[in-house]
Amino acid sequence: MSEDLLALAARVQTAAGADREVDCLIWATLVHDGYEWIPDASGGKGAMLYLPKCKLRLGVTDPGEHSRNFTCWHSTVPAYTSDLNAAMSLLVDDDYYAMLSIERDLREGPQWTARLDSHGDECGNGDSIICTAATQALAITALALKLRAVK
Repeated sequence: MSEDLLALAARVQTAAGADREVDCLIWATLVHDGYEWIPDASGGKGAMLYLPKCKLRLGVTDPGEHSRNFTCWHSTVPAYTSDLNAAMSLLVDDDYYAMLSIERDLREGPQWTARLDSHGDECGNGDSIICTAATQALAITALALKLRAVK
């Protein structure tokens, strides 16, 4: 699952804004142990997001002329990529990491950086997880996914 989480974190970091498809993929990975894409039965270009563990159809893609649209059929899926509270809920409770900081960098466009620092050892040697994304929620979501991937 760690490869899936790292791939989702990379996708979150490159997103321009909130993305319900990514929200559903995160939820499916963390809550339902994975997902499958099923091709559109009508022969179209779309695909259905399916959770094999609970036999639930979660949403569908509808590739438009210029972009891929996604419709989530379940309002129970948290909006991780747009809601700060939902993004924060992804952070695992871990005593090893001591401080979460988030800052905005305007030098190369409006980017948000989320950083999670560890306590470190008795010599002060610690480590950090750092993620940069277009919004606060995206940066925290990517950070939480990376943290879960290394746990």
